[in-house]
Amino acid sequence: MVPSLKVEDRLDGATNFRSWKTRILLVLEENDLQDHVKEIIPWPEGFGEKAKHKKNDAKSRRILIDSIKDHLIPHVAELKTAEEMYDALVGLFKSNNTSKKLTLRHQLHSVMMSILDYVVSYLMRVSQLRDKL
Repeated sequence: MVPSLKVEDRLDGATNFRSWKTRILLVLEENDLQDHVKEIIPWPEGFGEKAKHKKNDAKSRRILIDSIKDHLIPHVAELKTAEEMYDALVGLFKSNNTSKKLTLRHQLHSVMMSILDYVVSYLMRVSQLRDKL
């Protein structure tokens, strides 16, 4: 049986993407399937190796499907390999937009702690800005 993530740990959106990514990579590594999502694995030549490759890719896809919430399944349902599914999910939520990063950097530089602020409230504002990325 392939282990999956708890229901509360499933990918829901950008808010829990970082923790989901860490968890899913650990689950795949635990099952020796991390290569199926990190790189393109060419189809092997032998019949036995092809069957094993197909089975491992199916396990990887099952782990990925079980680790996301239902509203995200249409984004990956038609994809054929685990690597395509993983890349699609990462592409949905990973922010690599340069202008967005520059805006966030400016916002973080402008956040100042006033005399009336508690450290907790200040750090909460900083973490909310960070989570926008």
